[in-house]
Amino acid sequence: KMFRQRTDAVEIAKEYFDLNYVKHIKEQWPSVRCAMQSRKKYCAILNNFTDTDAYENELVNSGAYNFIAKLHRNATQHIQEIESKLQKVCYGVRAYLYEKGDITEFDNPHKVKKLSVLPSFLLDAGSVLPILSLDPQPGDHILDMCSAPGGKLNIIMQAIGDSGRIVANDVDSKRLTRIKNVYKEYIPKQFSVEEFIKFVQFDGREWTEIETNAYDKVLVDVPCTNDRHSLYTSDRDADNIFSNLRKRERAQLPHVQCELLKNAILACRPNGIVVYSTCTASPLQNQFVVQYAVQELLEQHNITCQVEDTRSLVGLLHDEFQFLTSTNLGELVIPKLDANFGPMYFCKLRRLP
Repeated sequence: KMFRQRTDAVEIAKEYFDLNYVKHIKEQWPSVRCAMQSRKKYCAILNNFTDTDAYENELVNSGAYNFIAKLHRNATQHIQEIESKLQKVCYGVRAYLYEKGDITEFDNPHKVKKLSVLPSFLLDAGSVLPILSLDPQPGDHILDMCSAPGGKLNIIMQAIGDSGRIVANDVDSKRLTRIKNVYKEYIPKQFSVEEFIKFVQFDGREWTEIETNAYDKVLVDVPCTNDRHSLYTSDRDADNIFSNLRKRERAQLPHVQCELLKNAILACRPNGIVVYSTCTASPLQNQFVVQYAVQELLEQHNITCQVEDTRSLVGLLHDEFQFLTSTNLGELVIPKLDANFGPMYFCKLRRLP
């Protein structure tokens, strides 16, 4: 029995994580694994396209707080130049959380709906961090290269309102249609979404065939092993990337991720910002992909990228998130039972002129 070959995707995933993640997460791994298999925690992003004052008051009265506003306040108390930049990061985005250890859950926004559009949307608060790192500002021209399921795109929209331009791309037509339908729930009819968001269906690995040097900021939230999802049992084994049916696809992931990141950097204008993100704790899909892509761009295109320092951002978020401090490139949020967000990796790059 001990030597039978594992066929259940969740079991394969557990075995893979136990073997590989203990190497870098070390003694914290058992508690991270336990959190990953437990109910995750959400944050509520308020919808700036409609009046949410009453709803926001309800959240405050229930004990939730806007952790981005708290970040701004804390940044104001620091005098260093980096912190002063953080006083305005994603200004206007309202992201509500309950304190560490508070397991109060947000009501489903569909139940709260008293308006013509939804007052908020819920997502893993870890997903907010790549956007804080990207720091979309009104007037920016932004590419979201792997847009589905659309949570990060929604935060970008909340940050820039209708005074910037976003290109939302996904390679899969069904997923793209889903994103478009989601926006109908958040944006009132009087805003014509088409004026500031362009939806595109294209393979990001071939983006340079359409354009280069075009965007101020690019988010490349790549397909990955999606660790938390891989530990959930599903009716369809094929939904899990660790299914034997998807062995080849899984093996190809770092290569696909690297091609996407290289194209994202080439799509960005010189001096622009690219944020690479995943929802895996795997160094092979995180740091190694960044290192490899940056190296290849230097060798093949003579393009230099600089990894931007995100330590001060992380330093201001220690009340909310648990970070793996040994990450030598980029930042990794690891789930803990009292702060059950992530895993979420992000790395901020500047394309040098």
